[in-house]
Amino acid sequence: MYNLAQRANAIFAFAMTVQFGLLLAIAISSLYITSNPIGKVDVNELNIWLYNYDNKETEFAFIEMNIDADLTSLFNWNTKQLFVAVVAEYETKSHELNQVVLWDSIIQSKEDAHIKEDKVRNEKYEFVDITPKFGE
Repeated sequence: MYNLAQRANAIFAFAMTVQFGLLLAIAISSLYITSNPIGKVDVNELNIWLYNYDNKETEFAFIEMNIDADLTSLFNWNTKQLFVAVVAEYETKSHELNQVVLWDSIIQSKEDAHIKEDKVRNEKYEFVDITPKFGE
């Protein structure tokens, strides 16, 4: 007859096997859930100002934009929250690819997943180039 420790070990091993099998099924099923997020960003206004920053004149960009995005299709039983960001990409003579975050938000429910914001400004993040002037 098996003792109590052997029986507990067999039950635990079986429970872990079933649990990992379920986790594998969940991971595989997530690959087959389709999503079709739709987003649009319209830039209303772009202003570039010269400021004295670190004892030199530096250009800062201020953007006003409208954001309209429907991200409800991204929410499923395996999604708890989304981190959404608007990122600007541009090229300069000295750097091939520059990226700057202009706006971000954390969406925690499917009801909040339709974003419609007008006249959003990049106040949270500075839009400044690594060189003192854009285009250098």
